[in-house]
Amino acid sequence: MGDIAARFGVQPLDVESGKVSKMFPEGAQVRLRKGRPVLVVGDAFDNHLRAEQDYILTGVALIMPHVMRRRLLFAWAVALPLALSLAFIGGGVLASGIPAWLTFSVSLVVYWICYYAAHMARYRRFNYRVDRSRKRPSGISQSRFC
Repeated sequence: MGDIAARFGVQPLDVESGKVSKMFPEGAQVRLRKGRPVLVVGDAFDNHLRAEQDYILTGVALIMPHVMRRRLLFAWAVALPLALSLAFIGGGVLASGIPAWLTFSVSLVVYWICYYAAHMARYRRFNYRVDRSRKRPSGISQSRFC
């Protein structure tokens, strides 16, 4: 893992052997231990060819700096103020005589729309950053769209 991290200029992850969930058929899973990411490698990881193992490790090494940089969810930071403002607006609407069930349901719909829109924007940006970090060391020219 150290040579891959050095090649791409990122911090190497701690790697340990352990049990990996069946949701990860690659046999590798990142877990947080004491606030730091640890790559846990299971038995299924040994079934891959060396090139496949390097590909998996490279992907994890490039993604983790971006994940750790933005551990707090951007969507909560956007959606919570919107929800609070909608609650205050809803209180004014309730005082004006509109049914409570209508105000509550409209507030929930607006909240979830804002929440998912913020997530889509965050993940789009995250994916572009990861793609850029993969392109730089491999020598692929960057287009104006990435």
